[in-house]
Amino acid sequence: MGLYQRPNGVWYARWTKRGALERRSLNTTSRRDAEAKYRELTGKPLTRRPRAKKEAQRGAAAVDWRTKPESLGEMTDRWAYHLKHRSHMKVGSIEAYMVQLRRWKERWGHLKPGELDAETIADWHEDRAAAPGKRADNTAKATLKFEVRCLQLFLRWCANKKYIDEIPDLPVVSGISKKEPRALSPLQLRALFDARPRHPRPQVRALHPVLMLGLHAGLRREEIRFLAWKDVDLSAGLLRVTAKPPHFSPKDHEERSIPLSPELHELLKELRAGSPEAEWVCLNCEFGQWSLGLTKWTRELFKAAGVEREHGTLHRLRHSFGTRLLHAGVDIETVRDLMGHADISTTGRYLSTTDPRKRAAVAALSGATFEL
Repeated sequence: MGLYQRPNGVWYARWTKRGALERRSLNTTSRRDAEAKYRELTGKPLTRRPRAKKEAQRGAAAVDWRTKPESLGEMTDRWAYHLKHRSHMKVGSIEAYMVQLRRWKERWGHLKPGELDAETIADWHEDRAAAPGKRADNTAKATLKFEVRCLQLFLRWCANKKYIDEIPDLPVVSGISKKEPRALSPLQLRALFDARPRHPRPQVRALHPVLMLGLHAGLRREEIRFLAWKDVDLSAGLLRVTAKPPHFSPKDHEERSIPLSPELHELLKELRAGSPEAEWVCLNCEFGQWSLGLTKWTRELFKAAGVEREHGTLHRLRHSFGTRLLHAGVDIETVRDLMGHADISTTGRYLSTTDPRKRAAVAALSGATFEL
């Protein structure tokens, strides 16, 4: 419990409240400000455990961080230990970084720390760009961008530990742009909800609460899967997105509360009355927790409804939630809190060209004169 800092420099607080683990961003890069906000937020003093005690509790051998590693392979081993035992990243993120570490160790493990220069990295990047990937000719640019980002974090960590004198120049992956969130139209939503009860597959017919939570609460796929009844307060009309260690943690570790719409509130009351002993809100056709098949059966429903499919089909319900809020005149800060965005620029992407306020702003220019 206490404070920890993510790679972007922002401090986060972690503490227990009534037996539940709480995490929250403190929105500051200053350690002093973070400590003050932690005490104000939790009402608890900030205590620190001796590092030797933490190492013993983890059951892992302590690493002598003061000695400079002799090879880049040893540097990768130390960062792997740091990721596994000292970082607060999600398990999936750590596993993705481990894949890159194994590749770097295989290619550069024999090099001395100072021998990893910009030219060596450029050769690696060129080989990765030409490697077969999702595209027919080479690796996808999004994959290359992620790998370069991993290398940047690794080298920055090594520089902070004084293992290397400077960070070499890294290649820039260009040509990647984020698509605008694609909300579903009222006709598409009606087609989805009409096609669900008529579908021959029981897995698809069981998707009703999944669709409602995505459309009326803006939950992500994993947030829907791990929504427990203990997180739903029907009397107060609220649901909370909370961590379920070690299997689930909200994105950026941001837990949040979302008011229930009348339609969602009525549905949850019916579900609770029908399954008073269930642990999870959304159950599959076998009355168990949804697995990765949730994406597969959602795409089957989209296909049956004649709605255009794309990557992240279930996520389009979340896009619809955010877009509808902004179109209804809800301020962008409130939408950001409801959707759990760490950066308000992400919420700003939902201000699409169909936004009535943008149309009204352009319409105000009608009849205006300009001096050229």
